[in-house]
Amino acid sequence: MPIDINLLGDEGNRLFREWKTKVEKHNKYLVRNKYYKERRMDDWQKDLNEINNHYRKALKEIENEKKKEMKELEKAVKEAEKAVKTGRKRCPTGTRRNKKTGRCEKKSAQTRKRCPNGTRRNKKSGKCE
Repeated sequence: MPIDINLLGDEGNRLFREWKTKVEKHNKYLVRNKYYKERRMDDWQKDLNEINNHYRKALKEIENEKKKEMKELEKAVKEAEKAVKTGRKRCPTGTRRNKKTGRCEKKSAQTRKRCPNGTRRNKKSGKCE
């Protein structure tokens, strides 16, 4: 699995640059030629693998630490949201919340009755005509 450099921050970027410079120095012509003349190219490859493994492990450790921190932060955020969300429950049907007391009270019985079909309410008298 590839390592996410953006997640690692400054410390991870520094370590990544250090890794690449070491690999670059090891891959230079003078170093490879020295191993080649001594007929030790297997050792050269072995050293390259050791460098890569060392830095991969170090980056993986930093990545795991950052992931743990991220999980803890997410957990704290969820707990904070959960505390905020546990507010009042809804009132049952036919009741409404009183703004002053905060309790559910029955709705007033002053509901207007509808006029029968074919008639309409007179604005002045309020009767169906």
